[in-house]
Amino acid sequence: METGSPLLVLIGLVLITFGQVMFMMRVGIEDERNEDYVFTARAKGLPEHEIRDRHVARNALAPAIAGSFLALPTILAGMVIIEFGLEVRGLSWAFFSAVETQDIPTIMGVLVVLGVIGIVLRVVADVVIAYLDPRQRHR
Repeated sequence: METGSPLLVLIGLVLITFGQVMFMMRVGIEDERNEDYVFTARAKGLPEHEIRDRHVARNALAPAIAGSFLALPTILAGMVIIEFGLEVRGLSWAFFSAVETQDIPTIMGVLVVLGVIGIVLRVVADVVIAYLDPRQRHR
């Protein structure tokens, strides 16, 4: 009997990773605010919001995005725990039932799907970082 819903699983996954990504972004912004280009922009008289939005946030965003996509194993582990706790028949249910019955093709299929998802997310992260950081485009 199913007692949870996929929406609850999604909310749980978002809550698991949100704090980590926000922490990485905050630390990145604090580090970037002390860079020389920020002092130069202030000396030129640029408004503080423009320095923050166009310079500091853009440079701090790339590591935060990369870190959030690299947190995929943590997200998947959280998904397994949340699906099991909420008794949602999802990917973790298929994986564990295949392990119990020693269904090797299903186990390999689940692992391949997770691997493809990981590769796609890493490519998406690279494209987003290249879009946000012009230095990455010209390498």
